[in-house]
Amino acid sequence: MSISRVPRIVNITSRVLKILGILETLFFGIFIFAYIALTINSKIYPIIPIYVLMLSFFLAIASFVSGSPKSFGYAIFLSLFFGSPFLGEIPSIAGLSTSQADLFVIFFLYCLFFPLIMIRFGGKKAFIGALIATLLIALPAFTYSLTLIPSAFNVNNLPIVIFLNYPNREVDNIGLYVSFMLILGTILISFRRGYKTGRALFDIFLPSFLISLFALSFSLIYVNNSISYSIILLILALLTIITVFRRGIKGVPLNLISSIPSFIFSTLLAYAGYKPFLYLITHHPSLSLLPLPVYFSPIPLAFLSLVGLNSPRVADPSTLIDKLFNALRQRDYNSARHYISLLRTYNFNQNDIFCRVLSKRDCNSILWMMENYDLKYDYCGRLLTNSVDCIISKNTLPSSTDEILDALEKIDLESAEKLAGFILSKGTRDIRAEKAKKVISKLITQQQTPTTINEKAPPLDQWDPNLWKNREIYGYLVEGVLGTGGTSYVLLASRGNEKYAIKIPKLSSAQKEATRQSFTTFADLSKESSNLQRMSESNSNIVRIYGMFIDVNIIKSISLGDTIYYLKNPPAIVMELMEGGTLNDLIKRGEIVNSKYWKEIVKEVFIRIGYALSYIHKEGYVHLDIKPQNIFFDKFPGKLGEEVLNNIRNGHVKVKLGDLGSAKRIGERFFEYTPDYCPIDQVRSILMGRGANPSMDVYAFGASIYKALTGSSYNPIEVIKLMDSAIDSYLRGEAGFLSYLDQAEVIYRNYYGKLPLSIPDVYKKIIIMATNPEPSKRPTIDEILKMLA
Repeated sequence: MSISRVPRIVNITSRVLKILGILETLFFGIFIFAYIALTINSKIYPIIPIYVLMLSFFLAIASFVSGSPKSFGYAIFLSLFFGSPFLGEIPSIAGLSTSQADLFVIFFLYCLFFPLIMIRFGGKKAFIGALIATLLIALPAFTYSLTLIPSAFNVNNLPIVIFLNYPNREVDNIGLYVSFMLILGTILISFRRGYKTGRALFDIFLPSFLISLFALSFSLIYVNNSISYSIILLILALLTIITVFRRGIKGVPLNLISSIPSFIFSTLLAYAGYKPFLYLITHHPSLSLLPLPVYFSPIPLAFLSLVGLNSPRVADPSTLIDKLFNALRQRDYNSARHYISLLRTYNFNQNDIFCRVLSKRDCNSILWMMENYDLKYDYCGRLLTNSVDCIISKNTLPSSTDEILDALEKIDLESAEKLAGFILSKGTRDIRAEKAKKVISKLITQQQTPTTINEKAPPLDQWDPNLWKNREIYGYLVEGVLGTGGTSYVLLASRGNEKYAIKIPKLSSAQKEATRQSFTTFADLSKESSNLQRMSESNSNIVRIYGMFIDVNIIKSISLGDTIYYLKNPPAIVMELMEGGTLNDLIKRGEIVNSKYWKEIVKEVFIRIGYALSYIHKEGYVHLDIKPQNIFFDKFPGKLGEEVLNNIRNGHVKVKLGDLGSAKRIGERFFEYTPDYCPIDQVRSILMGRGANPSMDVYAFGASIYKALTGSSYNPIEVIKLMDSAIDSYLRGEAGFLSYLDQAEVIYRNYYGKLPLSIPDVYKKIIIMATNPEPSKRPTIDEILKMLA
């Protein structure tokens, strides 16, 4: 039989089973309701069997209609609604007081209207609301309609608990059953309409097993001669476990193994109960409800529930594929998982499906399959390159990225390099990062072939950053040079439709040059990249770092003269592009600085930078390079002072602290300083091998406020020159380098506290306290923020 004919045959079989199953369910429903009606006048009239029979009937209906959790919730509430009126026929419950009768009406109406209200609702919020409503309305109303309303509430007369006091009384057994069903029904009805997990364990096996277990447990107590049928029912329910591991063979669903025998046994019971049913109808005997005959029990209805749950409609493979992609487009991944499971019964493996998904270039679906299926990434050939653009555009790293790199190395080296660069940019420190480093190193080695060895790069001391223009660095296309500082170049780059800034250190093989510190900074960054990147993502007042590409071995090769590495694979930090310039740029604009709004602008700017600095310090780091050049605006701040102030206050323009790459852990050695803004003790710590301290940032923070208010550097020119001389002397290996700092301290102490009268008192106090020559006497950044507020 060809596989194309299998779905048609299975569909016909499934449709026939469902139609006949629904008819049988209705037939048994008539059985049960008639049997209950004929026993109304019986003195032995336990209500729980009535509830159970009602529930079994509605569960069977729900299994055929949907089989979803919400449908089973409706079944529970319908059974409570139709079963509860029989409570009035129970002698032990009859004769309710007016107040109790009113409460019972509330419960009765709740069972009717609550399911109607919940038709349109589902999810976590709906669950919380539904559960609160049931606990505060339905459960107390039912509880106190069966028991006297207590005069004083305590633990022993709370709903549910009150029924545990006398467990052998009929009313208490009824109370426990209905209370449990109210809560269970509320939970199930709170699911979204039609929701299924797409997994056979939860959608087929679990409901089949629980319904069968429910019927079996009841039948062992209340039903005559039910043991053999109960065992068969349980076996057929357990057989559905097969579908958890495999949905079908050559298009034939394996759950038919349960549904067909279940239908046969339900039919046998219908036939066995037909004549007794006619006798009851025609002779109208007065019956006792218990014990129940097996054909008037939950057993046949449980068989029919198995038929409903295990008779899926099967489509042909092409239809299933269309449904799969429709589900993926709608991000309905539970349904997608279900369709993939069905397709696997037609000998489609997940790799075939993944190739089709790759060809569609649907990034969300590609990433979903990567995270949820064990895939052979080389199976799809060059289609795999589509996944690289998706990973980068969605800014995410699947757990199997190292396997993707392995496959790309064989398929497309350019894509492998792009993905490896992106992995390193995320700052991860796991097997994916190790694999990415190996790929980059391997590609660099391959680039040093006779065909490319003739490509030359100038020496570092003759370097022109425009050489990077129109080149791709770690998957980013360099469009131009944004600026050149004392220790680094900043490039404008793009990836897709987004713009970025890339910072590349100035490197030199000469130890006497100041750029030597940049080498040390980037070498150390390789150990802290993931933490710094996380910090930049966690605080809105810090310029975001998207990636750090740092290979210490490459840096060493560059410093030894292999500048081709500097051209192709330089150490780099990819950052958020701040298009509004820096505070230093704003200070140069007289129309803003001389406006009456400038002092308020300074306050708003430094409050935000203070928040960023406070976060950095609490994370255990010191920035080490606070200055106006590292205070950025994400967009043009404005033309006039009032506009700038309003833009910052209302958040239209964001102020951010940049150059987090200079940060070091508190107590860690460092080599970062900017003499115009740093304290003398910061340079002394560099030369003495001492660790970074937050008080160094506090000093620079005060010095930056001074610069913003006066337009001049805070540190005297003599102090700046002496600090630079100390560093130069140290690098030359001279013995008296500390004497320069001793001279600088004498000069600074004479200068300290002498501020221009034009500086407002509140700022003057902050600057004096922050720039105290004694580091231990400087306030914390949080204390300064309180003064600024």
